[in-house]
Amino acid sequence: MQKFGCPDQFTQMVRQLHDGVIARVMDNEAVLEAFTVTNGVKQGCILGPTLFSLTMSATLMDAFRDERRGIRIAYRMDG
Repeated sequence: MQKFGCPDQFTQMVRQLHDGVIARVMDNEAVLEAFTVTNGVKQGCILGPTLFSLTMSATLMDAFRDERRGIRIAYRMDG
């Protein structure tokens, strides 16, 4: 967000909304143990589309930044 000139206060506010989020899963009426959510946004979060747009813009800027066009996507092999 800093890359796009978003104020530090806004960045801090978004971070506070997403850091330390804890979730639980319900399976056949049994509530499983709580876990920390480390990535993503909550379904229906009003900031979701904005964060997606910022991420895509940054990705596209990186992809077309130099003469080496494209994006390198790392992946993990089984094993």
